[in-house]
Amino acid sequence: FLAYVEECRSVEAREELAQTDSGDVVQLMTIHKAKGLEFPLVFLPELDARFPAQVPEVLFSDDGMIGCSIKIAGEAVPTLTQQRLLERHREAERAEASRVLYVAMTRAKERLILTAQQPKNMDAGYMDRLREKGPGEAGGWLDWILAFWPCPAEVVTPADISRSKPLMQ
Repeated sequence: FLAYVEECRSVEAREELAQTDSGDVVQLMTIHKAKGLEFPLVFLPELDARFPAQVPEVLFSDDGMIGCSIKIAGEAVPTLTQQRLLERHREAERAEASRVLYVAMTRAKERLILTAQQPKNMDAGYMDRLREKGPGEAGGWLDWILAFWPCPAEVVTPADISRSKPLMQ
């Protein structure tokens, strides 16, 4: 096992990013890696992805509370402490998601391209329902963008793209 770990380390040490003298390259990176950098054109794909719904079975707070469910007649029943800690956990997760989205959307100097699939349940009242729920109830980044973007959302189809002007000249 130790020999395997050492081999992995040596492979990682040999792998480096390709160095280019030209700024005319495509870079793929995580949002966290892009923090502090700017690019002429930024694509943010799959904004329709939902926030993770996984929640730890046992929650701990900084002030010493422990939240877990109890079993009654074989069924897990959440305690009041678990419900409070779950709400704190969700608020912290949403706050982090908000910070990550901010970083992602502020990396573009000239153009920001947001992509997502249209929600299956999108109808005439969809945006109003999102606004009524508020940001804490959003299921993902797309919900935030559609509900709170200061301009109307525009649905673009592949046919629209073929008729549009080039992104870069």
